[in-house]
Amino acid sequence: MSQEPLPPPRPRPPFALLLLEWLVHAGCWCGLFIAWEVVPARLEQKFRDYNMKMPWATEVVMTLWRWSNTYFFLLPLALLLLLVVDAVLLYRLRRDPDSHILAWIWSGLMVLLPVLLGLGAAMSFFLAYLKLMEGLSR
Repeated sequence: MSQEPLPPPRPRPPFALLLLEWLVHAGCWCGLFIAWEVVPARLEQKFRDYNMKMPWATEVVMTLWRWSNTYFFLLPLALLLLLVVDAVLLYRLRRDPDSHILAWIWSGLMVLLPVLLGLGAAMSFFLAYLKLMEGLSR
């Protein structure tokens, strides 16, 4: 009987690179989480002081913010779950040489999504702030 050689082991991704990539993702999501809890609270009081009707986009963002404040205790758990799933997927995708493109796509989405969500909320607040400045200038 001839013995066939064992297939080469799968290469392991460098742990430091995986950790750095995950820390970037965690920083983006935690930054969005902190901004989500701080910024709308301050702006809502300012808009209430002037008793102004906010634009539709700002109303939607403020409604989502009020809902998330009602269930505030669930947000850190959801964030933790998201980061654990992210770490597992990063490890699995980076371990397989055939899925490096999927790993880059996943990594890009985990950075791009919180940035886009933050920019969308910021734009809605900017529109309301412009409306407030326009009303005060008259």
